[in-house]
Amino acid sequence: MFAGIEFRPCFFHLQKSVIRDDVPYGSKELYDNNEAFRREVNLILALAFTPIEELSMAFTKLREYMEDSTFAEQMQPILDYFENSFTIVKWNVIKLVMSDEPRTSNSIEFFNGQLVRTIAASHPTIWKLIESLRNEFAISEQKCLQDGLVKKRRSEESRIVILMLV
Repeated sequence: MFAGIEFRPCFFHLQKSVIRDDVPYGSKELYDNNEAFRREVNLILALAFTPIEELSMAFTKLREYMEDSTFAEQMQPILDYFENSFTIVKWNVIKLVMSDEPRTSNSIEFFNGQLVRTIAASHPTIWKLIESLRNEFAISEQKCLQDGLVKKRRSEESRIVILMLV
């Protein structure tokens, strides 16, 4: 749509979508109350950390595993929905993990929310938008100068564990 703009998947929204849209296939209560079932749903989410070239094989193995699962009947529609609803590029975060980039869009959403609060109008003029963007830029620039650099929230230990897993 926009030249030079790259789509980035958000693992948080993938999780939210699977739990909101997939699990309600009659299994929401089971998901909320059964650790073993929740773990199996999370196996589907773990595919997001699988290298793209290994994804087809991993999904096939997961399907075979789920066929023998205690929850096979509940997992089949969830797997079908996941396979049909999510294209690889929209949910696979392996490139982000390997390049140590955020797996969520939380910072972008935070900025958007902050900008909405700064504008404080439902239909601002273009001038109000420009003024608000300038103010937010000045605040962000000041924070960067005070902190030296933008601080990463994820701990180094957490980053290393995730890299070892993938």
